[in-house]
Amino acid sequence: MEVAHTTRKQSMQMAGVIAGAVFTFNTLFWVASHFYFKDKVLDAGNIGGVRVAFATLSLIVAGMAYAAALAPRLIGHGLAFVMGVASFVGGITALGKGLPPVMGTTMLVMGAGVSVK
Repeated sequence: MEVAHTTRKQSMQMAGVIAGAVFTFNTLFWVASHFYFKDKVLDAGNIGGVRVAFATLSLIVAGMAYAAALAPRLIGHGLAFVMGVASFVGGITALGKGLPPVMGTTMLVMGAGVSVK
């Protein structure tokens, strides 16, 4: 592969590689899910739901990979902040629902530590 000398050309090459990976992995998952669900007693709606969920997840991951390549600092800090807030809220919920206190406390401490930085 030729090294791209312009930012736009690099960006387009990166988008092409990511799109190719998404297409390849979704195709492989489509085939693998066929063989997995072939022996199961499920209706076709469940298979379709699983495939749509995988496609949605792979598109989100691909979009975030592209965004992270364009703005790594912003995406890295934003993702850490969102995970910290989610951990903090999860800790409060865990303690409120009577789950093991060690889990709730750990989530609170980790969430507070990440969100503060």
